[in-house]
Amino acid sequence: MTLTSDRPDNLAAAEADIPNAARLLVDPPGLALKKARQALRLELDVVANRLNLSPSVVVAIENDAYDRLPSPTFIRGYIRSYARLLKLSGDDLIRSYERLQPEKISETENGIKDSSFTVKKGWVFLFVLIVGVVLVISLVLIMGESADVTVDVDAVEIHHAEISEAGVTPVIAESIPVE
Repeated sequence: MTLTSDRPDNLAAAEADIPNAARLLVDPPGLALKKARQALRLELDVVANRLNLSPSVVVAIENDAYDRLPSPTFIRGYIRSYARLLKLSGDDLIRSYERLQPEKISETENGIKDSSFTVKKGWVFLFVLIVGVVLVISLVLIMGESADVTVDVDAVEIHHAEISEAGVTPVIAESIPVE
């Protein structure tokens, strides 16, 4: 394997032959990528810069720590881009990744385990409780307003009797319905 010293970032080493490339595909994809990067003597920061990823994401990929990365769709893209940079077969590495993570990949792609759309039961209970309290308060206020409009029948009869005794004929105005 030959390295050219005219490039300071040593990226020209990516074009060098990687010994035992077939052996790299037996390893998990992260380990295969790490071995290929080390065989090409590429620094982690250089790879991260070329992939437009943070070094911590590249480390997570190399350590096969996929739980620290976003969804499987992104992980596949990262692996494919990293493989392209190192002149490896991205498809083979993706298949290797999918063999390692079959249940997680299928659940997320089917939408079964996507927690961004899952509503926690506690929040549902809180929402129902708040709506219930608002309804009860509204009902009490409405019932309280209608209770103020009650008519005291005994008082009306007493006033009617007093008016009759005084000899005054009451004028009954047209009644207005009370709501």
